[in-house]
Amino acid sequence: MLMVNSPTSRTLSSVSRRTLRPGANTKVGGMPLMQLKNEYGARFGTPLAATVPIQPIGRGTMSPVASLYGSAPVRSETVNRVLVTLAVCRPAVEAVASQDVELTLFHGRGGTISRGGSKTHVAVLGAPPGTVNGRLRVTEQGEIINEKYGLRGIALRTLEQMTGSVALATALPRHRGNDKAEWHEMMDVIANEGRRAYRKLIYETPNFYDYFRKATPIDLIERMRIGSRPSSRRSQSGIEDLRAIPWVFSWTQARFVLPGWYGVGSGFQKAIDQFGEDAFAEMFNEWYFMRSMTADTEMVLAKSDLGIAELYSELSGDLHQEFFPTIKTEYDLTQELILKYSGHESLLEGDVTLQRAIMLRNPYVDPMSLMQVDLLSRWRASNYEDQDIFNALLASVNGIAQALQNTG
Repeated sequence: MLMVNSPTSRTLSSVSRRTLRPGANTKVGGMPLMQLKNEYGARFGTPLAATVPIQPIGRGTMSPVASLYGSAPVRSETVNRVLVTLAVCRPAVEAVASQDVELTLFHGRGGTISRGGSKTHVAVLGAPPGTVNGRLRVTEQGEIINEKYGLRGIALRTLEQMTGSVALATALPRHRGNDKAEWHEMMDVIANEGRRAYRKLIYETPNFYDYFRKATPIDLIERMRIGSRPSSRRSQSGIEDLRAIPWVFSWTQARFVLPGWYGVGSGFQKAIDQFGEDAFAEMFNEWYFMRSMTADTEMVLAKSDLGIAELYSELSGDLHQEFFPTIKTEYDLTQELILKYSGHESLLEGDVTLQRAIMLRNPYVDPMSLMQVDLLSRWRASNYEDQDIFNALLASVNGIAQALQNTG
């Protein structure tokens, strides 16, 4: 089957553009690759899945829809997951329901939450009804490959979990009794407000790009030989041109892990203000999709350390006071609301194994982070010419990445 990008992608060939324009007819079984919010329907005013002939080759056949996550820093990781799930999967199911076409979800997974890096069985069970019907097509990327398939025993366990979750999701009734329409409306508010807060900080606040370059080791990561593509699409003119992996990797190294949680607290608070605490609490505790989203957010919050992140932030000079208080306020709000509505006293209280693993790792990774802050300051002071410091920085990056995982 030919896999092509979505209509709004700049990289489409002329054939792909003709194939996937709304209302077009084609003999090729296309696979829409959906990443950005406007690709989910904003440009055409209706869901893309309802305007593109999903499988025009024949009735009763299987048609994959690629639900891959965004490749630019415009999206907050958790917010992007909400947009992908609600804005792509549900309209796709509705669009093919009357066409005698069986839908197969093609799930692109990377290391971070924004690229599907959460637990597979949680993601499958949290998928909208009708998207998993005895089939799931998955592509694994990044460090996830070695982590889940590097050893035979772990690889078998991974496949067992996938098979079990697909079987369970398929056996569940189409209407699961805990998937209410008002919850989807509430989640739309969370996603839109979270995206607004994220964009306000990243794109609409002057000097944020300068802050990012000084408060994270992005200048070091750009010089590392990782990945198959350069860190930026063009000549590093701004955040718009930065690719997703170095963006997330830089924030993780600096212990912010900012793309994983920023905007979630604002989204939650907006939903509470609009729908009330009781309605939000009901959704928070009874909707599996919400619980899986919250679990992912808890994980990245727990891996963040704003005490150490503040030391990185101070490398930005005067920009530290301009941005760090805003970031910390959002972090505190997100953590406060998750703990309040989960009834927990600490993050990951519901996943003691992961909580213990992070607590055991931190005493070892913290000295590496402190060393990296000092090395970054000295390396920049040498005008990036001290090779010995550079080599030491490379070692610190590898150590921190191994400890924190979910790097990209």
